[in-house]
Amino acid sequence: MEEEEGLEVVDYGGRVWAMEEEERLGVVCYSGRAWVMEEEEELGVVGYGGWVRVMAEEEGLEVVGYGGQVWVMEEEEGLEVVGYGGRVWVMEEEEGLEVVGYGERVWVMEEEEGLEVVGYGGWVWVMEEGEGLEVVGYGGRVWVMEKEEGLGVVGYGERVWVMKEGEGLKVIGYGGRAWVMEEEEGLEVVGYGGRVWVMEKEEGLEVVRYGVRDWRSGSDSESLSDTT
Repeated sequence: MEEEEGLEVVDYGGRVWAMEEEERLGVVCYSGRAWVMEEEEELGVVGYGGWVRVMAEEEGLEVVGYGGQVWVMEEEEGLEVVGYGGRVWVMEEEEGLEVVGYGERVWVMEEEEGLEVVGYGGWVWVMEEGEGLEVVGYGGRVWVMEKEEGLGVVGYGERVWVMKEGEGLKVIGYGGRAWVMEEEEGLEVVGYGGRVWVMEKEEGLEVVRYGVRDWRSGSDSESLSDTT
């Protein structure tokens, strides 16, 4: 850096752009990149990961970012964005919309229509509570379930299919994908990563899943990839 020209660089990881003190420019960055802010225009940037867009405080905009990207929110229009990873869409509070996102994407929900979205990873579909629908998602995707039809979805990983409790179906998934199992046929699926195939207890099959592949219990690296 060239101190005689009033430049200063503060670097804690990744890259930090040079700021020109004589032009009242400042950069605060702890990881990845942070854009130059112009203090004389009342712009501010706070960035802890990835990059964060420049915010214009004189226009009522504010950006707080801890990972990936966070869009500019316009406080004077009642918009608010809270993001801790990936992206979070702008929500319009004056229209009763609210978005809370800690992962990739979370769709806008309309509270006045009885919709609610809770997402901690990947994305979660909108559920309509007025119609008895509920979605709970902590990773990847979780499909909409219809409570009035006795359907339930519990998802902690990539995808979990809809189960029909009224038909004796149950799905438990903690990673990758877990197929629908039919309890009345003695099938059970337990998944902790990647994929888990359906096992048939009545045939003495068992699947224990902690990596990319599944093997029969008691055998040596025998793949179940052809099981459906």
